[in-house]
Amino acid sequence: MIVEAVCNMFFGLVEFFVAMFSAPLNIPAWIGDASVVIGYGLLIFPLDIWAFCIGSFALWTGIHFAWAIIEWIYKKIPGVD
Repeated sequence: MIVEAVCNMFFGLVEFFVAMFSAPLNIPAWIGDASVVIGYGLLIFPLDIWAFCIGSFALWTGIHFAWAIIEWIYKKIPGVD
């Protein structure tokens, strides 16, 4: 229940920022377009699903990138393959 309360506060804050940028005034057009697309997505799926998917994508992209750097470094050592 404590975790749910913390997650509700976090998702409420994210939802507030998404709602705040839904009607852009003086921001670049691509940010306004992205917020409209996110708004349509929030009509279909709840915010926690979107947060999980985006977080999972970012996590796995970071893991693969870090592994590519580690692999690049150890391949630079002569005699190590």
